[in-house]
Amino acid sequence: MSTPPIYDVSIWEEIRTSVERKIDRLVDSIKNEISTDRSLAEFQGKQPVPWQLREIMQQRGNGWVQRVYDLCCDAYKIGGKTPSDDFDRAVWAYRIEPFIMDWKESEILSYKGSGLLQLLLCAVGSPPEKRNLLKVSQKECCLAVRLKLWETWRAKLLHLPPRNNEAVAIGRFNAMERRAARIVRGFPTDDPSLSPSKPAHLLAQPEDSVPPAPFNSDPKRLPSAIEATIDVERKTDTQTPPLHIDPSLKKTVQVSKAPSPISPVGGSGTIHEPKPTEVISDLPVDYPRNLVARTFVVIGEAVRKFPVQTQTLELCKYVISELTPHFREALQNKVFRQDQALSRMHVLLHYLLVHNCDEWRRPEIRKGVLKSDEWLALAREIAREIDSDAPVKAGSIQKAQGAPELGGQKTATWDTIEISFISEERVQIRNGTTIETRNYTEFGFEDSRSGKPNLAWKTFLALAAEGGLLRNAAQTGQRWLEVERRIQEIRKVLRKHFFISADPIPYVEGTGYRALFKIDKRPSFDT
Repeated sequence: MSTPPIYDVSIWEEIRTSVERKIDRLVDSIKNEISTDRSLAEFQGKQPVPWQLREIMQQRGNGWVQRVYDLCCDAYKIGGKTPSDDFDRAVWAYRIEPFIMDWKESEILSYKGSGLLQLLLCAVGSPPEKRNLLKVSQKECCLAVRLKLWETWRAKLLHLPPRNNEAVAIGRFNAMERRAARIVRGFPTDDPSLSPSKPAHLLAQPEDSVPPAPFNSDPKRLPSAIEATIDVERKTDTQTPPLHIDPSLKKTVQVSKAPSPISPVGGSGTIHEPKPTEVISDLPVDYPRNLVARTFVVIGEAVRKFPVQTQTLELCKYVISELTPHFREALQNKVFRQDQALSRMHVLLHYLLVHNCDEWRRPEIRKGVLKSDEWLALAREIAREIDSDAPVKAGSIQKAQGAPELGGQKTATWDTIEISFISEERVQIRNGTTIETRNYTEFGFEDSRSGKPNLAWKTFLALAAEGGLLRNAAQTGQRWLEVERRIQEIRKVLRKHFFISADPIPYVEGTGYRALFKIDKRPSFDT
């Protein structure tokens, strides 16, 4: 069995004091560089985050980590020592990994931390002063880049073998067979392809030119027969006496002109083991806190049940099935609203896919999840909860919201409601003394095909920009017939959300559509 890596803390203690001061200054310097980075600025502010911005962030992030590593190397060399594999492992354990993973996802909005994630958030266009406007796609982009950099530098500094180690071993095994055949036939054995080469220090050369790690660095990844062959190969030729064949025993071999026999179908291509399933390190920021512990337990059980990433679809279906009764209970306890339940599950599944699925496969697996019996069962439970609670829902929700009481029953009217757009994707709702915020998905304005705001949301935003009055189609950039359709959709959403049957946006002859509730855009909307 392979021995676990040793992280020599004494190496880090030699350079800690010098390095920590320099890294603090380095982080401040990088923040200034980000604010003037024209390549980043060109793609910031677009939703969803463009792939070009993600690529730039990944390259910038790799350079930032390299600069931290270089500071550690310089401090070590001042003491007259040369960085080694032990040095790399110690620096990874005690400085590089903490720098990359210093923040938990749940602390993103708390402005803590001064490591890589803070820099990535600034790079994506969300510095601390604008962190309260952080978009979901921006957060997910930063977390994905951070994970990629963590994997890259972990492999570098721990000197992990490349994934295609098996293919290299098979190639060497085939070379050994050719060598044996040459010996039997009396030919010279000096095959240059069999000469082992000693790899240089991993970080002393470009990444593309890094030689494969020694075969005995991870014995579990090689078949025992191939390992034995490689061990034999490592011995020098002088250990095996040359094979002499008596000339009298040699026979002339007749060469046939017949075609060669058909080779058996097969190949010696690269063999890839499936990636192990990963446990997500954190949950979405707005995930119900009282479901966090149970969710981590379910995910932990799912990872054991489905240990490789080729089983990601089954993993997701298992998580849905196990969490369905807990989501129903959360609905009954008013932890979140019915229109939020499926969106919360959507975001959780996205986190699972990001950690356990290549990006190009995610749409296919997501479709498989939405077509599954488990997803249908979750939707039915949520619908059953809505149906069973329908007769008393208006009173119960208004009681929770603290609406004014009339005639012994809690009710609400449109003139008690205020809606303010605080960004292009989020509104603040005031209903009496209760204040809450909702994004377009939670409010019911999501386009199910693209996941983006639908046309009704854009008309709703135009209504807010005009202070609640739409006089003509030019205010929305649509034809009047389309405006009428969008207003109908807005009415449906508002009635469902507030449980008020009266028309919230009646048409006033000679004036236009006028909202009976207060609606506007906050001054912070354009900042």
